[in-house]
Amino acid sequence: MPQSNNFGRDLGRITVKELSEDSDYYADLLIRHKVLHFRGMSPSVKEHEAILKALFRGEFDSAYVPQGAKNLDHTELLEMQLHQGVDTDTVLENWHSDWPCWEKPPSITSMYMHTFTAEKGQGNTYFADLEHAYQVCPIEIREYLDKAPLFLHATGGPPDGDWQPHPALRTHPVSGNTCIYYTGSRTEPAEPDSLFEYFMKWIFSYLQDNHHEYEWEQGDLTIWDNRNTLHSFPMTGWKPEQRVFNKLEYQYEKPFYRSPT
Repeated sequence: MPQSNNFGRDLGRITVKELSEDSDYYADLLIRHKVLHFRGMSPSVKEHEAILKALFRGEFDSAYVPQGAKNLDHTELLEMQLHQGVDTDTVLENWHSDWPCWEKPPSITSMYMHTFTAEKGQGNTYFADLEHAYQVCPIEIREYLDKAPLFLHATGGPPDGDWQPHPALRTHPVSGNTCIYYTGSRTEPAEPDSLFEYFMKWIFSYLQDNHHEYEWEQGDLTIWDNRNTLHSFPMTGWKPEQRVFNKLEYQYEKPFYRSPT
């Protein structure tokens, strides 16, 4: 699907040793491409954690541990089997970033697909570039977002989830680039506005036509910048036990916006 040319990069088969010996190079690639795929890497849990620590660039916070996080070493490891939907492909409805309901959401996230037995092409993950969305959005949307009240973000949605205010635009702490800080369908304006409805229609259309699709194989590792991307997946075509992965998040940063003008 149409998207920015630099978004998402499949690096093929690189060993953990090769990545570790040139971590600055791969950290730069992550900032530049936002999503990196490593085929068949199959890292151990310790290797997985070490990779994220080596590739992280940003504002390290040694004290902040979000509510609910179990690991005090600034990583959170989850083994996940996601349940498929009943009768619909819900990629568009599933777009999200990870934990925007926290004051400081995770900076980088990764998935190691240690079990994948679904048919080829099923259970793919989709990624979207929110910096590119900012660059191509209509001028009236850009002006609205620049002046908009804070967006509120929820996981689980009220009344089950907590709302967290964040700026509608976000500045990347390393590149300095601006992205639209839309984190999925549970993004709401702090104040109701007709321009927000216009924005929502536009962003849904953008995501439908602009995304990077990754076709999983067993043993693959994917790492993405959670500060300026969205991800999604179809909920049909596979069974939970056919798509099992370790998901690891690293570091936490408070979103901020610094106007480029």
